[in-house]
Amino acid sequence: MARVQIFLSTVTAEFRSYRDRLRRDLTRPNVSVAVQEDFIVTGTETLDMLDDYIRQCDAIIHLVGDMTGAPAQAPSLAAIRQRYPDLGERLPRWLPFSSPEPQRSPTPSGKPGLRSTMANH
Repeated sequence: MARVQIFLSTVTAEFRSYRDRLRRDLTRPNVSVAVQEDFIVTGTETLDMLDDYIRQCDAIIHLVGDMTGAPAQAPSLAAIRQRYPDLGERLPRWLPFSSPEPQRSPTPSGKPGLRSTMANH
């Protein structure tokens, strides 16, 4: 029986109950569903660990809402920029988020969030 790996990406504060339910519903003997909190801190940068894991996944489910997750730390951004030096060329909309100190602006809910340039494209 083929093994299936799924990564479930959400902002925990906004979608924990939905994420937990979806994870329970999708998990099967041959299907594993991981979330960011499953990764134990090992000294590897979080984005780097997630990138390694996601490369092996068969599917990624991302729930989008009003809140933003914690911004990536500068060492994690540096690791991703080093691994993918042409990322800004391939994904120009990523550039505003790639600096160590991303700009903040209000989201539709009025809570601070990352400025979304993607909504304009």
